Amino acid sequence: MRFHNLILLTTETLKEPLEDDLLLARALEANGLRVSLENWERFEPESQRMQAVLFRTTWGYPKKLKAFKNLLKSLSKSGLDVWNSPNQIRWNLKKDYLLKLEGLGYPVIPSKLLRREELRNISDILSKLEYESFVIKPLVGSSALGCHRLELGDSLELLTQELQNSNCDHWLLQEFQETLITEGELSLVFFENEFSHAALKRPGQDDYRVQEELGGKVEITPCPSEALRVAKKILNGLEEEPLYARVDLVRKNKGYLLMELELIEPDLFLRLHKPSVAQFSSSLLKRF
Repeated sequence: MRFHNLILLTTETLKEPLEDDLLLARALEANGLRVSLENWERFEPESQRMQAVLFRTTWGYPKKLKAFKNLLKSLSKSGLDVWNSPNQIRWNLKKDYLLKLEGLGYPVIPSKLLRREELRNISDILSKLEYESFVIKPLVGSSALGCHRLELGDSLELLTQELQNSNCDHWLLQEFQETLITEGELSLVFFENEFSHAALKRPGQDDYRVQEELGGKVEITPCPSEALRVAKKILNGLEEEPLYARVDLVRKNKGYLLMELELIEPDLFLRLHKPSVAQFSSSLLKRF
């Protein structure tokens, strides 16, 4: 091993470590690594020697984007081994990566970039699109924060005012998929582009958001072959193979569309699929 120490970057907002982080840490320690959990906001790469770094629960970065970007810059200069790499995380930071993937021919939910100066014309923009139900989300965000669902013909005055008063300058406008409510969102977890498991996330009652903290439910589920094919195609098209990835899909007709490709701090549902702990730790240990 080149290194014996691994730092899991987490957040101070947690009163205690998440079960997933503890499961991974214990598996790695059983194989001879020394693992520590550190708050990403206080982590100083320049002071580290003979360490490797793993992004895990770096929550809150959308609200502290400048500090997060500075961390990525420092990590790039540090010479430390970092997973996923700072370059991958920069690419994944803004949701316009979806537009880039769509432009390359991958099956992505129809999306459009919305700029602050276009808010005054949002009604005209919506009327020219080919769909009648929409979601607007910040270009940088997580856990459905700042997301809004609307229908063609809805009054947009209050929404426009809220968007104008926010700190965002760009949003992503997407076609809303009704199957998100009727069937849920399918999340496929990969380590080194090897499929591990799939989780089905369903929204809470009278909601469209699938996050557990918002009332959503999640369970491990068999993975449809078409969903696996789509996810593998997307991952195999990336310039760099990620150590870990979560591919969020939603069904449309007989196929699947990409909702999000999570390479920064996704919930990997290790606690719900214990064999994945060994797979993740094995993939990580190969890099030491």
